[in-house]
Amino acid sequence: MTQQFKQVFVILALFSILVLANCSTINQQSTVTSTASPIKTTLTLANTLPSATNTPDIETVIFEESVSPNGEWIAVVSLTTTNTTKDLLFTVSNNQTNQKWIVEQTDVSEIKPSSPTGFIYPYVFKWSQDNNHLYYSHLSTGGDGCFGLRRPGGLDLKRFDLSRGNMVAIQKSGGTWMALSPDETILAYASGWNGGITILEVEKGKELILSLPQIKNEQNMITATSYLYWAPDGKTLIYSHMVGVCDIKIWYSYIIQINPENGRQTVLVDHDDRGFIPVEWNSQDKILLIDNDNINWWLNPSTQEITSAD
Repeated sequence: MTQQFKQVFVILALFSILVLANCSTINQQSTVTSTASPIKTTLTLANTLPSATNTPDIETVIFEESVSPNGEWIAVVSLTTTNTTKDLLFTVSNNQTNQKWIVEQTDVSEIKPSSPTGFIYPYVFKWSQDNNHLYYSHLSTGGDGCFGLRRPGGLDLKRFDLSRGNMVAIQKSGGTWMALSPDETILAYASGWNGGITILEVEKGKELILSLPQIKNEQNMITATSYLYWAPDGKTLIYSHMVGVCDIKIWYSYIIQINPENGRQTVLVDHDDRGFIPVEWNSQDKILLIDNDNINWWLNPSTQEITSAD
């Protein structure tokens, strides 16, 4: 073997070794790549959207707010509508002690707004002189436009004790007009539009029912008895009987004085075509009247004299 052939053989041998080594490396790399386990990633999305809620529609209407004469108590009559629920609430609160009484709470949801009778609601009739009691009555949201009950009439009369939170029913059938004496011992009321007057002793429950005095009989004319006012000294009271109500004007009117001790009635204004009605009695000898033309007059109950107040 020549020297040249040996060199070629050595070169070929080295070349073979290099090729085999390279193939081994490639196989090792291929094996690692093919046996690697894949990485699985699970993506969890958070629910960031708020859940749906039914927010109720709430509306509150204040029927009345009344403050006691000494400013200590406040009475509130309100109607709260929540979706289809209607809650009528009557509360009395003391703004100094934070005492709060729920006088009445009524669900009126079942009463249709179109109902001609409407629903019954309370109203403040009067605060007591000593600020210890609250007198209240009830009216209706329905009724006739001419003969529907209105203040100070009502379906009843109740007295609420502000210190104890209890109630006493003074009168259960109400009246078209009610007037409590200055000392709060006697209630006078007209029991009907065409009727007379009832005198009720509050504590004893004793009643004196008075018919209308002898007055002219008006045929085919609508009449009404109303406008009761006590004298400042509480010894007598007056009321008006009107002829031709629900018309454009009052055709005639009577003003009658009552002595509650003996039931005696005195006609102070007799069948007057100016349509006088009393509106207040704050001075013993001066009763304020108003006529069909909205002109003010003074009536002296002792002399029955009517003079201009304008």
